[in-house]
Amino acid sequence: MNKTPVILHLHTHMPYVINHDMWPHGSVWLSEVVLESYLPILGIIEKLRREGIRPSLSFDFSPVLLEQLSHSIASKIFAEYAEKQIEQSEKDLRKFSKIPDAVYNIPLGEYWKSFYEQGLQTLHEMNDGSIIERFRIAEQDGLIEFMTCGLTHAYLPLLDLEQSTRMQIACSVMMHEHYFAHKPRAMFLPECGYAPKLKGDKDEYYLEDIILEQSINMIVLDQQHSMKYLESEHHLVKILPESLRPLSQVRLQKTYENQTLKVLIRHKSASDKVWSEKSGYPSHSAYLDFHKREYDSTLRYWKVTNHPEYPQEKYPYMMADAKKQALLDAKDYVGYLEKLALSYTEQVNETGVICLAFDTELFGHWWFEGPEFLVNFIREIDKSDILSLKLPSEILWNDSIHNVQCSAGSWGMNGTDETWKNESTMWLLYNMHDAEQRFEYRVNSIDTNDQLQKRIMDQALRELLLMQASDWPFLITKNQASDYAKERFMQHNECFTTLIAFFDVIKSGKQLTDDQKNVLAGIEHVDDIFQTIDIHQWRNYSA
Repeated sequence: MNKTPVILHLHTHMPYVINHDMWPHGSVWLSEVVLESYLPILGIIEKLRREGIRPSLSFDFSPVLLEQLSHSIASKIFAEYAEKQIEQSEKDLRKFSKIPDAVYNIPLGEYWKSFYEQGLQTLHEMNDGSIIERFRIAEQDGLIEFMTCGLTHAYLPLLDLEQSTRMQIACSVMMHEHYFAHKPRAMFLPECGYAPKLKGDKDEYYLEDIILEQSINMIVLDQQHSMKYLESEHHLVKILPESLRPLSQVRLQKTYENQTLKVLIRHKSASDKVWSEKSGYPSHSAYLDFHKREYDSTLRYWKVTNHPEYPQEKYPYMMADAKKQALLDAKDYVGYLEKLALSYTEQVNETGVICLAFDTELFGHWWFEGPEFLVNFIREIDKSDILSLKLPSEILWNDSIHNVQCSAGSWGMNGTDETWKNESTMWLLYNMHDAEQRFEYRVNSIDTNDQLQKRIMDQALRELLLMQASDWPFLITKNQASDYAKERFMQHNECFTTLIAFFDVIKSGKQLTDDQKNVLAGIEHVDDIFQTIDIHQWRNYSA
């Protein structure tokens, strides 16, 4: 049998935080993931290239993240963050040198200084937007591959209007082509959020129709989605244990102009071995603890040690031990995946596909040793006689690909939409849906020859799209920066409401006051992304 292909997909997304700093949240989040995840992963790609190993990593970048990475102030923000971390490390080193019981922290303090100095040097070597450019070059060289995602990472089944869904998908494709110079052939649905049939303002519609219209022929769904295998001859797949089902090759039964969507099924338990903070590899006692920082510092000097119920009982971090553990875990993971592949082949007499999907930010930001694990994993799988890391476009789909009906679901809690739709977020969904309706009510009355009318409603559309981000209800439900998420959603909602009021003033035959014009300019200055998106796209979908 051929080697079993493994798809290692990194979902790369950050909510819109530039120009929205509210201590301790905001652009510092973006700076953290750039220095701790994106730059190290670029370093891994280059390191493996020099070793003669193709990384074969699959990525998607949400357009809202692409817009931030290429923002005019992004480079300055990232550099200032690195400089502050260097200053912090120097301050820590001076303190440690004066405290006899803290001398064991000096090597890590020196490492932090070197880590951020190297990151700062890399940033200085780049021009604006060249983080994206370096990823793009790696794709052009065949080392990695990109698919797209939703425009502002909306949880698509919870949008109220079909026009919103079309905007999130079609504009994502447009932005992908702008940044990567080609149209995407695959899509990572935000939160793996899918529903077979959606209720629009006028009629029901199918999510896969909208996706296929954009010439996308493959999506990633989660193992938690319940799938009904339709052909009786696929009885072998039907009786597979749940641990092996995701390896089967499937496509959704629904067709659009004789096209169907192929599906990569994210293997949940295999992904959890890397993802889970409590039981996955990152929970090992040797790794750097994410939560505990030096009491007067922004830097971390402690290892996981034990479970988070006892955050005060942490031992000093030893980098050499953590690196050894990252290699052991990478070898263990490859062995685990090899057993999965062999078991599947033995039962159905064909080669399956193992799809693993993670947030990119896990590697380096949440799990500091994640990049070390990643490079070791790619090296180990390169030596495997059973597995082969592949790009999504390289998957050879079997003639016996299985037609399935898929239930609604996500990769969230219990595989449902409850992470984004629950008692704590219903107010947010109500306001979001109300805004969709208010926008749709006015959009066809816009006089596009009136530059001020169009300018106001273009910005209102951007505010609406930013309101739709799944990040806000997620953070509220998880009680992670929930105050920030609530404030950010309300800000976009208030800006939207203000802009709609300005539009109504003009339509009534009045003019905006100087103060109102200043408010408009202020909103445009703060939320200044997606300048190529305007009301014409929405109107096309409303026709």
